[in-house]
Amino acid sequence: MSDLLFLPDLKTIEEPQENETDMMFKVEAIKPPERCPECGFDKLYKHSSRKQLIMDLPIRLKRVGLQVNRRRYKCRECGSTFWERLLSIDEKRTMTKRLVESIEEQSMSKIFVEVAESVGVDEKTVRNVLKIMWHSKKENTDLRLLNGLE
Repeated sequence: MSDLLFLPDLKTIEEPQENETDMMFKVEAIKPPERCPECGFDKLYKHSSRKQLIMDLPIRLKRVGLQVNRRRYKCRECGSTFWERLLSIDEKRTMTKRLVESIEEQSMSKIFVEVAESVGVDEKTVRNVLKIMWHSKKENTDLRLLNGLE
């Protein structure tokens, strides 16, 4: 099975399903966490799991969804539970970091509705991504543009 995703911390576990407009990949983390993020202890066990839908960059002009089998772990030392950390995914949104960057870039030359439709997210999500980007780069922000987003 070839890896069309090229995400360093995720592996495809089944052939992708696709139709005329969308592709769906079932993926999971390549390796489990080595240590507890709270105490640093290395004795962990799987506590639970859930499936999470994450949007990614389009492939062959098709919107891409990643069905991530996300695992939760528990530390045997301190008892804390935590979800495995995936570096490719933006934890504040249900999308990859590279999709966030692509939305920021595309939104400078396309209308928000076009960007949203091409990547498979809501137009409001595109506005929110840009709002956060502009707030983090206040020195370059045109306040008239921000007012149009609120």
